[in-house]
Amino acid sequence: MIALIGIALGLCAWKLPSARIRDVYTCVAVTTALNAITNVHDLFGANQMVNGQPSSTDAHTMADVAGGPFWFWAVLWLFVALIMAGGGVGVAGP
Repeated sequence: MIALIGIALGLCAWKLPSARIRDVYTCVAVTTALNAITNVHDLFGANQMVNGQPSSTDAHTMADVAGGPFWFWAVLWLFVALIMAGGGVGVAGP
């Protein structure tokens, strides 16, 4: 599935005029940004399930490895996601 999406985006880049490429880029940027922002709430949980097995979140792992509370890392990732979302959508503007 990922390969098909990559091929479709490559064909769009090859065949579409630059104004339409900007529209495709904006759609991909907004979709990716919203996905990143909405999935940050998972980092605030105590654990997550991976292949049916309980696992610690990335925020908990960073807290264990680098120190600090897990919520600090989750909030940091939220701010990074917001900054990157704004930057990605800002670059796509006219």
